[in-house]
Amino acid sequence: MLLVIGGLEENHGPGVESEKIMRVLCSGCDRILKSGTQCDTCGRWFHNSCGNVKTQVAESGKWVYDKCRSERLRLLEEKLQDALHQTDILTRKN
Repeated sequence: MLLVIGGLEENHGPGVESEKIMRVLCSGCDRILKSGTQCDTCGRWFHNSCGNVKTQVAESGKWVYDKCRSERLRLLEEKLQDALHQTDILTRKN
């Protein structure tokens, strides 16, 4: 079996048919991952060099892919704006 981000596929390459091989691809470069780190938000795997892993892990002990971090910040900003809008509405009513 070949593990590809988004699903599993049979590996029909040469060799013994009963042999199944699991491979994880780096979400940054799409090459086979021999070692790497999994994003705590999306669950995708990255080579440490593809995801700039060392800096974040050293600071927090956890790692989040930059795009996931940006999306999370955008969602938090939207929630904050909604909360401020609701506060403004309630203030005008009182």
